[in-house]
Amino acid sequence: MITIWLRELGLSDCQIIYGLHEDTDNYHLHIAVNRMHPERLECIKINGGFSREAEHRAIALIEHAQGWKSEKNARYTVLPDGTLAYRGENGEAVPDAGWSADLALKRRQTDDRKELRRRHERERRELEAVEATKAQRQAALDELRTRQLAEQLAQKTQKAERVALRSALPASRARENVAISQRAIDIETRTGVQSAERTAKEVAGPILRSASSWAQLHAELAAVGCRFEREGSGALIWVGDTPVKASQACRKSSLPKLEKRLGAYEPAPEGMVISERELEPLKPDAPRMSDYMRERRQYERERKQETAALRERHRLEQEAAWSRYEVRRDALLAGHAGRNRYALGAVARAEWLAERDELIQRQSGERHRLRKRLPAFPGVEDWYRRLDEPGLAELWRHRNSDQALLVGDADTPTLPPRDIRAFVAEVRGRQVLFRRLDDAGPAFVDCGRRIDVTASNDRDAARAALQLAKAKWGRVTVSGPPEYQQMMLELAAEMGVQIANPELQERLNVEIERRRPVPVPTAKPDWSRYRSVASGGVCSPARMTGERDPRWPQFERAMLQIGQFELGVSAVVLMGQLEIAKGTVTERLDAAERSGRSVDDVARELATAAARAEAETFQRQLDAAEREQARPDMHPDEPEGPGW
Repeated sequence: MITIWLRELGLSDCQIIYGLHEDTDNYHLHIAVNRMHPERLECIKINGGFSREAEHRAIALIEHAQGWKSEKNARYTVLPDGTLAYRGENGEAVPDAGWSADLALKRRQTDDRKELRRRHERERRELEAVEATKAQRQAALDELRTRQLAEQLAQKTQKAERVALRSALPASRARENVAISQRAIDIETRTGVQSAERTAKEVAGPILRSASSWAQLHAELAAVGCRFEREGSGALIWVGDTPVKASQACRKSSLPKLEKRLGAYEPAPEGMVISERELEPLKPDAPRMSDYMRERRQYERERKQETAALRERHRLEQEAAWSRYEVRRDALLAGHAGRNRYALGAVARAEWLAERDELIQRQSGERHRLRKRLPAFPGVEDWYRRLDEPGLAELWRHRNSDQALLVGDADTPTLPPRDIRAFVAEVRGRQVLFRRLDDAGPAFVDCGRRIDVTASNDRDAARAALQLAKAKWGRVTVSGPPEYQQMMLELAAEMGVQIANPELQERLNVEIERRRPVPVPTAKPDWSRYRSVASGGVCSPARMTGERDPRWPQFERAMLQIGQFELGVSAVVLMGQLEIAKGTVTERLDAAERSGRSVDDVARELATAAARAEAETFQRQLDAAEREQARPDMHPDEPEGPGW
């Protein structure tokens, strides 16, 4: 691994120290390299400054050599023939012939230089070892230096050889591609429409790379609704009414590089018709995206027409005002000269300035009212929420996240989540707001050292907040109205949460005892099958009770893990179920062994039964709470936002 990494970064001759660590979940290497070459005494610039590209290539080669699976979104991959390939935007492998051939040439030239230096050093040592007079040795050394200098000068043609190779090979996509800026990504996320940068990169970029003349470049850009214009010492690509730097579309599309390839800049012909470019969706397959794009296009078209009409009317008003000023000025100055003419001109200018300022203020107000009447079209997420589709809004927000799903083979009805799974988190400054998908306001807020429950009468919100508090601190302090404290005590007793309030300990113990399940008496087991023990055998009393059954620890551990982590059953309910199961677990496990089932299967059956019982209890409590809330005399005034 280290050898491949050093070779790919061009640091094979440098000093290195590295260590393999296993103090985390993954084995990893720490590498320190001295980039100062030990012989040339110059600092090596990795890959011409593009060190990350070289490291990505090294990672691909290491994964291929070790037989490892490539990381997600890997930049490079290794083809079956052992050559590197660049991964395109859609994940396809694009052979980078230009880079591969160039790298092979550079490695060969580097090896040639190393071999030449070693041979020169060997010849010098051999010459110094020969017995000869001082004059003879000096003459031989001078001749050797002359020949070696000639060989070194011959190697300076290597740069020209590389330039010739690069001009004859196809361009490297890895060097031509330009990333979309974060600002453009934010615009795309909000509007759901491809940004001008993306259009310039994906549509105009290939045209700029393949054009053989300025006329061809302008014609092909006009056909796709773009145009190329010179701007100062650079150039702009206009995508509709939005300008984008030419170098943002392609690294080889800057004006100096295009002029070097196509000759001096030639503007587009007068009267060239540029096609109108429609807005293109970023994710055409998103739900209801066609409806969104249709409404957006229609709205933008109407907004653009009204804005253009207002702009044209303002221009005509400004021209009319200037014409009136000129007529008024000429009428005042007619027949006057000297100081009188100057004074009358000042009067005309003052009148014009007053009229101009009034016109500017009125037109500014009209533009403001138009923007207020026709604001920007809502983004995709806001549009979904206006349609009362919060689920689609969340899908759009997390559209680039990979969803891990487990899909069952049957359509079984499930209870809606009534804990923290029913809430989504949203970061606001230094706080985290938790709200339901179908509710705009937050149910509770994580403020760091405390959690504020805004919906104090919402039992599900209180349960979710208590889950979060338990995960953060373990022990919590409850404050708020007495009704709120009683609800939190009931939830804490159900969930096994420790309450730190000294004044609430007695009430908490009462709630815990009230919820402790009462063991159900069972029939005396039939031990007759143990009486027919073989001669000399002993019927071990360890099989008589569940706790002493050797399979009990495995059963208890499996039931707690399945119940808590898979089914979400509270620890109190599971412990009660285990107490009940102690008397019958041996018979259950024996029956499971005879039918070919495992201990985990029996544990899953009992945990599922406990989950079903807990869900039914929650439903009964919820129905009772709703009936209580329906009574008008059961709504005492409570201060808002009790907190911990």
